[in-house]
Amino acid sequence: MHFQAELDQARAHIVGFDLFRKGAELVALPRWEQYTGELDPRRPRNTGRFTIPSDTLPTGRYRLTLPALKQSSQWDLVVEAGSD
Repeated sequence: MHFQAELDQARAHIVGFDLFRKGAELVALPRWEQYTGELDPRRPRNTGRFTIPSDTLPTGRYRLTLPALKQSSQWDLVVEAGSD
């Protein structure tokens, strides 16, 4: 699965996510790391990708939330049963 969101954050970047689930609700909390002084980006936007391994979630419909201070992002997703 691939999701994309644009985040305004000039002095830090996302190095990973912690994924939490309660029923059909998923929340992805980013793990931030500060840029070192000489690596400050010219454009204060982060884009990226995170992957949820296919065997992590049971079959079903989910709502994924990426919380943010100004505007959170949400996606609906379906995990289908794999064929063996």
